[in-house]
Amino acid sequence: MRSIRVHAWFPTIIAIVLAATSAHPTTIHVNHDGSGDYDALQPAIDSAAPGDTILIGPGRYDQYVQYVSSPYDTLDAIARVSTPNLTFQGTSREAVIVGPEVRPGSTAYRGSTCFFLDPATGLRLESMTIENAQAGVQTTAELTLLHVTLRGHELEGVGNDSQYPLRVDDCLIEDSYIGLFLRAGDVGTQILSTSFVSNSREAISAALGADIVVKNCSFASPPAGDFAYGLLLDRSSTAHVSHSEFLAGVDWTAIGVNSRSLAVVDSCRFGTGRANIALGNVSVVTGTGNLLEGGSLGTLYFEDRSIATLAGNDILKSLGPAVLIDNSYAVAGAGPIDLRDNYWGTDSADSISAWIHDAQDDPNIAPTVLFEPFRTESVPVGERSVGGLKALFHGRH
Repeated sequence: MRSIRVHAWFPTIIAIVLAATSAHPTTIHVNHDGSGDYDALQPAIDSAAPGDTILIGPGRYDQYVQYVSSPYDTLDAIARVSTPNLTFQGTSREAVIVGPEVRPGSTAYRGSTCFFLDPATGLRLESMTIENAQAGVQTTAELTLLHVTLRGHELEGVGNDSQYPLRVDDCLIEDSYIGLFLRAGDVGTQILSTSFVSNSREAISAALGADIVVKNCSFASPPAGDFAYGLLLDRSSTAHVSHSEFLAGVDWTAIGVNSRSLAVVDSCRFGTGRANIALGNVSVVTGTGNLLEGGSLGTLYFEDRSIATLAGNDILKSLGPAVLIDNSYAVAGAGPIDLRDNYWGTDSADSISAWIHDAQDDPNIAPTVLFEPFRTESVPVGERSVGGLKALFHGRH
């Protein structure tokens, strides 16, 4: 009888095949009515492996689990995720709600969040509403949010405390103190086709070297009396903002750029507010194809060595001046602010000069504004929009 020789590498092949089979992603069903694998989120998360999808059926998911996050603090989380590469997919954002019906009151040393993602990465949240916590999503992960509504959060809709980027696409973020709180780099974050409504402090707050893209978004201010920003850049951050709309508001600065930050703004529309763009502490704005309708403080506001290079825009005057250089801007030898080749709502150089508050008006202010040559007609729609959201400016001539 011929003997069968078992090669030394054969058990290794079997192990690899078995491992590949066992690692195949699975779908986990969560349903309130008991028809799924689980009726709550946390047990489903605890059973998941990397690459799995958790399908969430209709209903409200508000069952908190308490965690000790430090010797002095506790955290109530509905979903605490440490497994990477998971997808959470609801049936729709109208049908699936994660969070309590009424936001609980604040308690010292105790926070609440709907999704706490740490240290997992590569996560995805789709087609659900996340509401009524101190923070909707707290993450140190690379994260995608698609077709998600975030609302009613005491602190932030999403707080990213890591350098990992976010992708926020076709979302609604409303009625929170801060919509997106990006505080640790966020290089590569993309915010696309998303609406921000009535976030009482900032719709997007980015700092500490963040470099983000904001495209095809809309921003609506909170009610009068709340001093707010649509987008606030701070501490050496950069934003590329295009084809977006900042609606009119009262105590509302559409874009604030501070502490050596840079805003590149193209093909956007700014309604009236407190200021359309405000800059401070050696910051810069550049861009073209924008419609800036003015502010009660000023359409463009500058302080502390900030500059702009804006050409091919409509820069209009409202209650305040078209350009206001703050009296604190008194740096000797400061170069001019270049606002040539823009339309100012008039063909009179004397009128434009009167609408600009700079060193020509106050000897204590260092810089002057260059506005000549200027356009005598509004920037055409075709020049404003470089391939997207042309309807944003429809009807303006």
